[in-house]
Amino acid sequence: MRDHHAQASVGKLPVRIVVVQAKDTADGSEATEVKDARYRSDWSAIMNCFDLATGAYEYAIWRA
Repeated sequence: MRDHHAQASVGKLPVRIVVVQAKDTADGSEATEVKDARYRSDWSAIMNCFDLATGAYEYAIWRA
């Protein structure tokens, strides 16, 4: 994923937003399975910054 973020950052490419919802767990522990994942075509985003060394990134997200 770091390579994809680097390419988007350097190329000033648009970023797609996928919202991932984890499954609920009966005991309240951290979920490890995905309940739902969907692409949000009504949201737009751009990468504000990306640090190749650490992989840290920041997005600006808004409704289109």
